[in-house]
Amino acid sequence: MLNLVFESSKPHVEALDADRFHLYADGDRYPLPDAVLYTEPGVTSVTLQEVRITDITHNALDRELLRGEVRTQWESAVRMAGDATKRHVLVEDRGLTAALVAAMAATTGGTPLELVVTWRYAYADKSGVQAAPAREVRLTFAARNEAPPARPRGPFPDPDAVRLGVPAALRHRSGRPSYGGFVAVDFGTSASTITALDTRRPVMRPVDLGQARRLRSHMAAILRANAPAELSGRWQEQLDEIRKQVTIAQPDVAHLSLTEVADRLDGGSRGDGGARLDALLDSVCVAVEGRLAEADDALRKWLAPRVLEAYDDAFRVPALDTLRMRPVVFDKDTGATEIASAVSIKDDRELDIELPSRELGAMRQLKARLTNRKPIEGRFGRDGREATTDDVIAHVYLRLAEAAEHFLSDDEDRDLQLLSHLVVTYPTTTPPEARTRLRRIVGHCLDLDKVVTNYDEGVAAALFFLMRDFGGARAEFGAEGLRARSRQVATDPPTWHQNMLVVDIGAGTTDIALLRLTLIDRTPAVAGGNETVRGKYYVLLPEVLNSTGHPQLGGDFLTLRVFHWLKASIVDALLFGPGHPQERAALMTKARQALGLSEGELAPFAPQVVDHDHHERPVPPDVEPVLREILNTQWAENAPPSARNGFYNLWEVAEQAKIALGRLTDEDDHWPVGAAALESAFGAINPDQSRTWLKLLPEEGLRLSRADFVGLIRPVLSQAVGLAGSVVRHSLDPASGERLDRVMLSGKTSLMPLMRQVVAEELSAAAADPKGEAVWNPASVTVEAEFAKEAASMGACWAHSIVVRETGVKGDDKLLNLGRTVVTIDVENLFHSLPSSFSLLRVDTYHDALLNAGMPLREVDSSGRLAARVEWSDERPWPALPQYVDIHRPGDSTRQLQWGVFRFENVAKSQSFQYDPEIWLPSADGTGGGARICFQLEVDQGLTPRLHLSNGKPHYYVPGQRALEIRDFLDSQWWDRAEGRLRGLPASVWVVGRASKGNPSGAVELFPAWLSGSDEPTAAYFPEFFHEQPGLDSEPVPGRISAELPPAPANRDYRFFLRLPGAESGSWATSRPP
Repeated sequence: MLNLVFESSKPHVEALDADRFHLYADGDRYPLPDAVLYTEPGVTSVTLQEVRITDITHNALDRELLRGEVRTQWESAVRMAGDATKRHVLVEDRGLTAALVAAMAATTGGTPLELVVTWRYAYADKSGVQAAPAREVRLTFAARNEAPPARPRGPFPDPDAVRLGVPAALRHRSGRPSYGGFVAVDFGTSASTITALDTRRPVMRPVDLGQARRLRSHMAAILRANAPAELSGRWQEQLDEIRKQVTIAQPDVAHLSLTEVADRLDGGSRGDGGARLDALLDSVCVAVEGRLAEADDALRKWLAPRVLEAYDDAFRVPALDTLRMRPVVFDKDTGATEIASAVSIKDDRELDIELPSRELGAMRQLKARLTNRKPIEGRFGRDGREATTDDVIAHVYLRLAEAAEHFLSDDEDRDLQLLSHLVVTYPTTTPPEARTRLRRIVGHCLDLDKVVTNYDEGVAAALFFLMRDFGGARAEFGAEGLRARSRQVATDPPTWHQNMLVVDIGAGTTDIALLRLTLIDRTPAVAGGNETVRGKYYVLLPEVLNSTGHPQLGGDFLTLRVFHWLKASIVDALLFGPGHPQERAALMTKARQALGLSEGELAPFAPQVVDHDHHERPVPPDVEPVLREILNTQWAENAPPSARNGFYNLWEVAEQAKIALGRLTDEDDHWPVGAAALESAFGAINPDQSRTWLKLLPEEGLRLSRADFVGLIRPVLSQAVGLAGSVVRHSLDPASGERLDRVMLSGKTSLMPLMRQVVAEELSAAAADPKGEAVWNPASVTVEAEFAKEAASMGACWAHSIVVRETGVKGDDKLLNLGRTVVTIDVENLFHSLPSSFSLLRVDTYHDALLNAGMPLREVDSSGRLAARVEWSDERPWPALPQYVDIHRPGDSTRQLQWGVFRFENVAKSQSFQYDPEIWLPSADGTGGGARICFQLEVDQGLTPRLHLSNGKPHYYVPGQRALEIRDFLDSQWWDRAEGRLRGLPASVWVVGRASKGNPSGAVELFPAWLSGSDEPTAAYFPEFFHEQPGLDSEPVPGRISAELPPAPANRDYRFFLRLPGAESGSWATSRPP
């Protein structure tokens, strides 16, 4: 609601970060930053109650003198106001006496004087909700005679950036045209992709452009195909008949041979327009299908699989043109739809980048810096603050946005339109604070109206496969196909389930999502209608049952293992090869010394690396010292590029070897690494020994075997797929009939033939029934080869296009009566259940489960925010509040991810809260028996954790102005007007929600009657306590909470009524849901 920000445009106040300033003397004083309050967007004003400094710490000897100066010069000048609106300056243009600061600095023992000031401000919003956050600011002081540095100043100060804790804005869109659609960006570890929603061009095609292109290629192949010898004569007759039928339908190809027709289908004739090719394709398809129907059994058995494969493969191509989705092309010459994510920083003091960078020492894996921000020495942001990796990330997204903008404008020959709406994906295990910071960085620095961070990379990849099935002009094909492959779980209405596991192994991370697809037949009944010729109305509800991932387990980790294996193979070749005994003996001595040995035989090191199965340490401890001594590729972070080149040159060789060996299928195959490939690496690692090393290598170079490669990477793939297996085991119960129906693989690592084998082995054990029999079909594994990298950005783009546009004509009778099937896809349903479990870390590795994956998310406030909460019950009340609250989500069977931390004593100190240990702290033995404070965990749809604290059983704030009064309907027998007390409730309270076949009226009971004379005491009927006012001293009122309201009717109006025992319902009131 209200944020305290420290800012200054004075040259003597250097902003290092949002809460760090370096101060320089300006005459007889050190200027202080200004303190300003900002209301958050959408908040008009809040009532300011108190602003004060609660704590001052510093490293000078005289504690009180400097503290008094700070309070006198800074706190005493605070300008209070009843209401704070938008921007309220609390204190400005203040400073500390320079002589006093210099005297204090002389007592710090040579270290710079540092001052940490904690401000606390209390306020209340319009609803009366109070808050008292604290803000800490750190000040360091330069020597009195030290002048401020000549640093670049941005073209504008950016107080909003300081308030948000993000870099300064990199551009402003004011006055420039905006792009009407949006783009989805998948910023990857090694490469990035963008998919744009472009609705500017009309699509008037019977078949999607990409699908038609694939089908033309297949049909051309069929026309060129040679049948087996025993069928060749009959096949030639059919080909002659096909040509005859095609030339009748398309006279303009009558002069062409069938081979030339096939060439034209393949695009050999560039002059043909799209309409002509479409017409030719239609004629060829009709002719081929006709010949298939007329063929004899033997010829049909040969031809039918080819025709079916043609259609299957064509319609597996995402209907991007029909969906108006366009992968952004980064290089027009090559048609590349991905760009390397390597970044280099230019030499200017104001930070700027080159993307993609071709420097060997370029920055990589920037996504990991979202959780570990680091300063970049000697570089500054646009507003003069010291640059960090956040600035680099902001520049990367700017470059990607500019690439998309130029692609979308150049292709249409339009003026450049700037993006205002961006969808951003991120690794599944990215913590919520990093997601929030990413959204703020991108939104502020690119001046965007909207940044959507709803889709992690696992879910986005899953949505790609859903798009492939349902996207396009005829979504009913996907619905009928899903229905055929699914299990029917209900008949009223007819409902089918399918469980789909998606494993996306990228360069840096592994992201996994388990989705349940629910298909519901909601076709409205029509009296006297002919149901056999009427279309169907389907609703598809995708739901995330569980998701997880690993932040370091990806293709780069595979390359790292190959890298060390390659180093060990090189060292083996140098030590154990034939000839050159003197040189090899010298190297052998160095190897022994690295291991602390004076003599003895050494075994080859490469086999030890291959056999070393350790997930966190890719090199055995007895091998690493030798590799570092002989072939050292380590370098410090501030090392010059020349020191890094040896590592990066050798890394490129390892990457090429990984790709090549991953494509091989024969266990006896080898991949050669010649001396020429290693020459530049040797020269960078050790220029003096480079020629000697090349001389010691085998003449034919190194031969890396596929068998060793499989042994090297199989444990890594098994660990990645093991994550998926863990998700399946914890989410599906085979004993109750649940099964894993489909497995989808994306990411370039999934293209390895070994990957499918590992998936079959690992998941067969994970998805097994109590008898140990697999309840999934290994043949159901699908590998996305064509769009392995683009899957995440395409899936996110498609899903968000459904959210922002209409998804279907809901049961339109005109379409249904024409026999058309209509499908509505409710993408928002993805966010209606919790995609992961959350637990409280107790002692050692014991976890107390609090929230389980799959729990439904409910509306928890008037803004419509969805969240899951730990419910209170007499059998299981909320946990007692420990001193350290560590909330974790599962990673795999051996690893938990810390998701949120709360330290009560730290918060109490920052807010100057004096607490009673008897109430707040657990007993000495750590059991919590002495604590009366309980906590409720809440995790919202953005997976942000929150804690709600309560002294014993919780009370609930229920504002009276939103209530519906029923006491006016009750006489004195039930409502005592003098005492203002309810004596009983003669009728039950009901609500009318959405009607269904099982409940045509839609009426549901909320509260039972409480009849006079009943033995049930007031406390039993009203077990909860409500407060109409937000203050802690407000009067509690007994109350009762119903079960969740049913789904709202179509008009979104709920009708509430009282029902007397044995009587019909009577209308009482109508209310819209909040």
